[in-house]
Amino acid sequence: MYRFLFILALIPSMVWCQEDSIVPSHAIIVENNQNNSGIKPNGYQKIFKLFSSGNVDYISGGMLRSRAKIAEVNIGDPEKFYFPVYFMVGAISQPTEEGFSVNLAGTADILNNFGGLINIGTTGKKQIKTIGKSTQFMALYQLALKSVNGVSIEKDASISMFSKLLMTGLEIETKAWNTDKNPSDGKAWLKTYISYSMNDREKITSIYGCRSANNFVGGNVECGLDIKDFADLRFGYHQYLNNQHIPIFEQGIYVFSANFALADKTD
Repeated sequence: MYRFLFILALIPSMVWCQEDSIVPSHAIIVENNQNNSGIKPNGYQKIFKLFSSGNVDYISGGMLRSRAKIAEVNIGDPEKFYFPVYFMVGAISQPTEEGFSVNLAGTADILNNFGGLINIGTTGKKQIKTIGKSTQFMALYQLALKSVNGVSIEKDASISMFSKLLMTGLEIETKAWNTDKNPSDGKAWLKTYISYSMNDREKITSIYGCRSANNFVGGNVECGLDIKDFADLRFGYHQYLNNQHIPIFEQGIYVFSANFALADKTD
């Protein structure tokens, strides 16, 4: 199963983004997990995209995650009712470093808002304050359903389950080397957010033990640098805020990501 999903997650690197429908850009906000929301004054924006972006993560314990956004659908008018939907697939390897539990991979996928073998949901941001010409504060939100795996040590069996996620937070973003004559070619950002994961009680206790709560609260901090047509890098630290009496939840998880666009980015 992991091998199949890993191959599937890498397929988009050989496929161009497709466009089925277009609408005037004044009615669509550009929205994805790498870029800001913004209204483009000229041209057109896609309301349906295939294979738009992907990334590779390096995670604590020597784990690697490959992930690709298979489809994006932008529903509605941002000035009235707007509901963007994404569909992602990915795969994560087991820890290669000694001293880490076999369940660290599933634990990291539950905590990460874009983790999971399959991740379907909606995410976006709302500008709340602007400072000068290049810095802005935004409120973040996300609702998601993720498919994750764990291992029951007592039963010696793999367990699959769906994890539901709610996320809210704040982001500060500043554009780099922006002049009056030339548009910005880069941006740096910092975000902090709280995630709440809801899981099946029976399956969670089978994986982590009867002392584990089935609903998890996570604190997350991420920062990144996005340079147009050159690099999109980010670093994150994720920590469970409950269940810390259980060793696997006690320490935080570090994630370093290299993101790539499979479709042309909108300026």
